[in-house]
Amino acid sequence: MLTFRRLKYSMIHLAVLIALFILLAGCFSKSETPDERAKPGASVEVDNRDWPDVTIYIIKNGSKYRLGEVPGYSRRVFPIEPHFLNAPTLRFQADPVGRQGQPISEEIEVRPGEEVVLTIMNFR
Repeated sequence: MLTFRRLKYSMIHLAVLIALFILLAGCFSKSETPDERAKPGASVEVDNRDWPDVTIYIIKNGSKYRLGEVPGYSRRVFPIEPHFLNAPTLRFQADPVGRQGQPISEEIEVRPGEEVVLTIMNFR
């Protein structure tokens, strides 16, 4: 049988264990390494000046990666992850929804911290 003193002692221990668990969980959370923080990415601003929505891809070393969609007559900014910037050059591809043709940009050298502006006009 628990006495009041023993129950109080057990509750204090339980509170200390919970607090210790919360502190330790915070210590083991994933955090960026100093190298990841030191390497900022870049960005691409897509200015879609035509009516079809477009899906934007980034092409690195011949492989294509989807960045996102830009509705017709609008602008969007997409981050370029730092791991894309270790390639000497990048290309961008715009795939219009419901239309043929997928224009690809020329090869562009993109450095950390830079912003590339991609303007899309007249998919005719």
